[in-house]
Amino acid sequence: MATTDYLTDLSNHQSFYTYFDNLKYHAIKNNFPISLTLIDIDNFKGINDTYGHLTGDQILKELASIIQKSIRKKDFAARYGGEEFALIFAHTTLKDAVVISEKLRKAIEAHTFKIGKEAIHVTVSMGTNTFSPHITYASLYDFINDVDKLLYKAKHNGKNQVQYWERPV
Repeated sequence: MATTDYLTDLSNHQSFYTYFDNLKYHAIKNNFPISLTLIDIDNFKGINDTYGHLTGDQILKELASIIQKSIRKKDFAARYGGEEFALIFAHTTLKDAVVISEKLRKAIEAHTFKIGKEAIHVTVSMGTNTFSPHITYASLYDFINDVDKLLYKAKHNGKNQVQYWERPV
């Protein structure tokens, strides 16, 4: 079964879950944090409606390239679905994950996507949180759902931002 997204050359949705589940097991066993960032392109439907789906695809490809260049070699990036991406940072605290995510957000905001004669700027909203072995979640999906809620909080609070929730350590 393929593990790579055909359009972006990032890992796909299923390989994201496989990787994260295995990493979670090692994190619990060896007591290290895992940070997760979920990313959604702001107003992507409007881009597709205005410029067409081929332009949307080109932006997805280019954004995937920006992601790969902005994260560390040890980090894991996947196309989570549609215009959403997921980043997994092993051995990374929330503070460090927020710094990496904010750097990426700024790189995307500053980038000019050249589509024919058009120059398009996009922004992204992000939710970031850290899974620590001593914090109990009923399942990995519950943790991911918490991060997804942070992503939607970023969307509802004006977009183009990183939202995170710090728990007492």
